[in-house]
Amino acid sequence: MHDEARHTAAATGTGTPRIETRIRTGGRPAPQPPAAPAERTFVRYEARTPDPDPSLPASFGHVTAGGTYATTVERHAGDGSRVTHGLVTADPADYGTLRPAQLFGAPFWSPAAAGEPTTTLTPSLVRECVLAHPGGAAMLPALVAALRRAGRPGGPGVVLIGADLARTVEWLVAGTLLLPRADALALGFAVFADPATAAVPVVGVHPDDAPDLLAAAHAGPPAAALPDGTGPVPWAVFDLATGACTGAAPTRHAARWAELFFEHDPGEVVEAVDVAAACGLEPDAATDLALAAVLRREPGPAHALAVAGWLRTGPEDLRGRYATGVAAAFAVTVTDWPLPVLEELDAAGAAGHLPGRAAEVRLALLRAETEAAALRARTGERAPAPLPAGEWSAADAAAARRFVLAALNAGPAPAGFEALLRVASRHGLDVQLSDLADRGRDLVEHWADHPGAGYDPDRWPCGDRLAHALIGELTRRVKAVPGRRRDVGAGWWRWLLPRLDSLEAPLAEVVLAGAVQHGEDRAGFVEAQLTAAAHDPDRFTWTAAALYGLTPPTVAELRLVKRLAPAGVVLPPAVLDGLIRRLVGEAPLTEEDVEVGHLLVDAGLVPRHRLLFQLLADDRVLHAVVRRLTTGPAAGDGATVALLHELEELPTRLVGLRADRVAAALAASAPPRELLAVLRRHPGVVEHYVALLHGLLRKPGDERHAVVAYHLMHNLDSRGLRPVLTAPVLRWVTRASGRQLHRVGELIAAFGPAWSASWEGYLEHVRGHRRMSRLIHPFGGH
Repeated sequence: MHDEARHTAAATGTGTPRIETRIRTGGRPAPQPPAAPAERTFVRYEARTPDPDPSLPASFGHVTAGGTYATTVERHAGDGSRVTHGLVTADPADYGTLRPAQLFGAPFWSPAAAGEPTTTLTPSLVRECVLAHPGGAAMLPALVAALRRAGRPGGPGVVLIGADLARTVEWLVAGTLLLPRADALALGFAVFADPATAAVPVVGVHPDDAPDLLAAAHAGPPAAALPDGTGPVPWAVFDLATGACTGAAPTRHAARWAELFFEHDPGEVVEAVDVAAACGLEPDAATDLALAAVLRREPGPAHALAVAGWLRTGPEDLRGRYATGVAAAFAVTVTDWPLPVLEELDAAGAAGHLPGRAAEVRLALLRAETEAAALRARTGERAPAPLPAGEWSAADAAAARRFVLAALNAGPAPAGFEALLRVASRHGLDVQLSDLADRGRDLVEHWADHPGAGYDPDRWPCGDRLAHALIGELTRRVKAVPGRRRDVGAGWWRWLLPRLDSLEAPLAEVVLAGAVQHGEDRAGFVEAQLTAAAHDPDRFTWTAAALYGLTPPTVAELRLVKRLAPAGVVLPPAVLDGLIRRLVGEAPLTEEDVEVGHLLVDAGLVPRHRLLFQLLADDRVLHAVVRRLTTGPAAGDGATVALLHELEELPTRLVGLRADRVAAALAASAPPRELLAVLRRHPGVVEHYVALLHGLLRKPGDERHAVVAYHLMHNLDSRGLRPVLTAPVLRWVTRASGRQLHRVGELIAAFGPAWSASWEGYLEHVRGHRRMSRLIHPFGGH
């Protein structure tokens, strides 16, 4: 810096910074970023240096590095010197609303100027310069696209070829005005400089210094080589004199912004460019948002929802400045927007962004919601927020109510009718049952037929009255058509259970029965209901009957009933019928059923039932007979025969239930003829008795067992037992003494001559086996 330099420091801090910035032409150095200003927002300075060659054009440049921005402009002073003005800052806000290129020739450099930078290169002036240039309107979108690419890492640089510094800067301003301001600040440029040595992506070149690049611009190849042969390096080259260019093509977005720049207020378009860049939406939606915010242009249908949603979710500082404008752009034709867009606009109206139009938007939303509800049974879930004071009048509320009532009574399908009620409730509209005429009755009947529809009367404005009407309809159905009890119980028990105490008895019974049949915790539910009724015999009887109106109790539940039943209760048929049918029917008995039958009868809970009581009496007889046969009189005693006759007369189902114990009693001591009579009467005992015979025949003990085994083995009615008994009988006969065989013969003779002959033939057949056994066991060993 030379001594004659003058410095002007702006913003905070004191002292004079020592900064030297030089802009050279031809092969001289391009501008380098100076040091960041310390403790001040920005530094503005003026430096005067000797003019080495007045024939060389002045220069202009902008650089950025390490968070520091520097812009310098050089001019001939006319007294043999050049004056360089510069601005250095670490805060991009110090450029105000300007792009760096707009500082060329600005009054801001005057020592008398103060405040933020100013410019004479306004958007309006630059637009006129572009339109006055031959082919300017076509070249601008290509230049904007090229500058955007140049600002990205690895993007091709841009060369502007022009003889006049001011005209070159005008094009640079035009191109950067249509870039977001942050992108323009980050885009370094130098006019005039050498592309081969410039350290910036955008370079202005005099035609005399770039004949090869000038030729390339007119030849139209995709990329230009540097004139010093260091290429090929991709450059977008623009001949500002003719509008020819190479390596550059306009993008859709660049073309759209250029078109807007020409057709609308250019200052507003530049503002819109910055809004689009900062709004946070994807490019197309961001453009629509910016045009709505600044130009009040209605968003296109493709991005209307995103733009409307921005009114709630966009950056707070931008919404504070532009939300009202965006909302106003929508409100021009508010009734034409689809429901999702109207929901977002209504939220904007509730937030105060539609002064004077919020009610119009809400009524449009209500119309769209009623249409969706009536036709597709679809409604929103979120209740609209209250509108600001003064935005919603009594007349608006009355209009909304009339509109919804008209839709309700226009004959929509029941599902649509229900959805319309939800719309009315969401908007806080007063709809009474009397307003619905016959349509309310239609809804109730449809609701009763479709318990799984998921209707929630709490979401309806007259829901309590409709719920009461539904309960009345369900009560009528279970009274009029008993066969519908099961369907009503299955479909409605869960919804009705919390209302149990208010229901008439027939419907309450169906609810309890449905809960038992379909509930997740049957055991817990049954115990809770019975326990609550255990202090009142009448209530206990009613509760038990209701619980089992659709499905019979389990054995465990019957035990619970017996434990909780108050004194004097006689259980109703609903509780007992299932058990009684199982006990007196034809199916095999179970130990649990018989046991619980005894418990209930002994507790006096069962009304007189001849077949049931007879079965339980027979079971007591069976227990007594088995006990006496096992521990009672010796074999052959008349009492044993009488017991066997008694056993023979007992019900086969009951004896079959106790077959193992009966078989054990028979095996203990029983005359063969009477024992076989029992087995013929109760075939279910045979298998158990035969299993015991295997052990009884291992030794030559009681001859009666051998008699019964021989009879079973040769009886035509039990031929299936021959393979099972052949070996045990042969073993017993082989090892028995002569006296024992003689005794067997006497007992078999009681069955008749044919049996005696059969026995003698059998002994003759096995005589060899007995002789071999005597040789093997000469002393009677087994």
